[in-house]
Amino acid sequence: MVIALLDDERSWLKKAKEVLLKYADEKNIYIDLLCFEKGQELLSYTEKPIDVIFIDIELPEENGIAIAREINR
Repeated sequence: MVIALLDDERSWLKKAKEVLLKYADEKNIYIDLLCFEKGQELLSYTEKPIDVIFIDIELPEENGIAIAREINR
């Protein structure tokens, strides 16, 4: 499973990554975590298909909801 995290706060990305990796380890699930600090980085990502995306709504100069809309197109 590929999970993407988008947040401008590195501390939140680090904590979210730790929590998700711990959960995956406890459940014996393989996950590949992708961390992005800017919406355009996520929008331009073209490698592995992403299964789940966690997006911060309030980003500097960007809006998480608008990014989610763009992803859904």
